Amino acid sequence: MKKNLINQKTKRFPYEGLNWIVILTEGKYDQTVLKIFRLSGPYCRDVECHGELEISPEGSKGICSLCKREYIFKMNVDQLRTLTHKAFQAVLDKKLEFVPIDSLIQPLTSEDSDEHHWVRAKFGFTSDGRKIVNVLIGDKSIGDKVHAFIAGVTHSQIRPYCCHNV
Repeated sequence: MKKNLINQKTKRFPYEGLNWIVILTEGKYDQTVLKIFRLSGPYCRDVECHGELEISPEGSKGICSLCKREYIFKMNVDQLRTLTHKAFQAVLDKKLEFVPIDSLIQPLTSEDSDEHHWVRAKFGFTSDGRKIVNVLIGDKSIGDKVHAFIAGVTHSQIRPYCCHNV
């Protein structure tokens, strides 16, 4: 297993009246490229100052280390950091391409069942040419509950897709 750091970038992310620094790291682990991020901050919202805030012991206030501006947080700074992390993840998620797995190109479909269970598998290609297998497994005794798995054939990845009713 070989680990290599490929790239590291920082960007400012304003949230809840404060500035945060997002450190985006891109690395390679074996043959997989990983992109992760972590947050640093909070920082003063004054763009010219941008000093790191010194947090009070109870975590509800912060004072800029440079301009001495005082901030009172709506929640504990750890909760605020978690919320900021989720907000930045939502920004990244909005940029993801939606690939519907129900409309595979040239799908091969196979189904089978017995008195208790059923299985349906689809093999096909996504619009960007990736090979995908979609497997649905149902239990007739508990209604229409389905366990679904999606597998990327090219990279030998299998992951649960969802668990829902059909």
